[in-house]
Amino acid sequence: MVSDCLIEENPSLRIEIAGKITPCSSGLHLGLRYAADLWQDRIFDYLSEARFGSILNKEDFWRILAFDKWLGNCDSRQVVFTRRSGGQEYKATFIDYGYCFNGAEWTFPDLPLHGVF
Repeated sequence: MVSDCLIEENPSLRIEIAGKITPCSSGLHLGLRYAADLWQDRIFDYLSEARFGSILNKEDFWRILAFDKWLGNCDSRQVVFTRRSGGQEYKATFIDYGYCFNGAEWTFPDLPLHGVF
């Protein structure tokens, strides 16, 4: 539960879409876990194509593409990669769903290349 007090004391709790800033509202909100274990994992926002074979959950890329198309995600797909300290394999975690339903437009434009990682 997010209180009015928390929002008032934290001006960074806002949503920015197309240059318009809207403060978050109080009430129930969805919270997600951090993509990695702070003590055991390393996190990367970029992974070279040569390392793609080291990704444990490669099948999730086509799944998230279908998901993005289904929800009309008009933002480019963002992924973070995590690797256990000393490990050689990576796990992809897909983040940022702010432009589902075409952001503030709530439409489903036909944009075949949107969502492709």
